[in-house]
Amino acid sequence: MRFKKIYVYIIIALLLLCTLYLYPRKFNNSYNAIIYRLGDKSHSENIQINIEGWISNRFFRSPSFKGTIFIGEKKLSDINMKFDKNNKADIFYFDEASGEYRSYGFIVAKNIRKQFTVGISEAKNPDDSAKHWSSKDGLMLSAPANNRDEALEISKNLMKPLINSSILK
Repeated sequence: MRFKKIYVYIIIALLLLCTLYLYPRKFNNSYNAIIYRLGDKSHSENIQINIEGWISNRFFRSPSFKGTIFIGEKKLSDINMKFDKNNKADIFYFDEASGEYRSYGFIVAKNIRKQFTVGISEAKNPDDSAKHWSSKDGLMLSAPANNRDEALEISKNLMKPLINSSILK
């Protein structure tokens, strides 16, 4: 009889822990970030990032994020990111001016609360509607960072599982 009570308490405790683990958590953080261009040491800009939304843990998979990201004055709203096994997620947002969803790029973060890096997709020509990112001369954003060297180091560390990070300069 006593062992049955212990088993019941253990099962209740496990269910409670699972619920707490899976329950979405409110996320509202601000970061000082650096936007820089790979291969161009002279291109570096300080910018403020605000992330507002919900982070959900998932069993046997990386977490997901739903919310809004403010990059300086640019608002990326209605974002729904699901991180893959390499801690990478594509950033699709709702552009209120055009009334359509657009791609901003990708984000890599082991823990988005601590640090992250973003590869920003951009058109090579003003007439080109297709956007690209390149490890040779792509636009990057890393946070938290106070200078280009810190930002580049964050990018290299987070992107190791994805690419040969030694090519990032």
